Amino acid sequence: MYDKIGELLEKLATKLGVTVDHLWAVLVKQVRNQLIAEIIGYVVLLVATIFFAIILKNRLKVARHEDWAWDDHEATMFCLIIGGFILGVFWIALFATLDSFLAMINNPEYVALKNVLGIISSK
Repeated sequence: MYDKIGELLEKLATKLGVTVDHLWAVLVKQVRNQLIAEIIGYVVLLVATIFFAIILKNRLKVARHEDWAWDDHEATMFCLIIGGFILGVFWIALFATLDSFLAMINNPEYVALKNVLGIISSK
């Protein structure tokens, strides 16, 4: 398997006109770029969750202080319920991919090798 990886990297490097060391460095750098993209996604998810929590808190505060009938605000509550469900799904997906995220931080070479192995095994 490892011979096949070496051959694949050599063929690809030859086609690109670069050395295998340079190609490997690019693959590792790409993993770091994926890490940055995931961090941005996590920050956006966190901001969306905070924003959603603020909106929900304000809606519940209005409901407590006024004679607020649920029938009058069905659309608002429906949107809040759907929004909460979508955020919950995103948080579950975040925790499901946490191991790959940590691998990108701690060992990007491993992730690059795993990506190359995935390409080889799919052929």
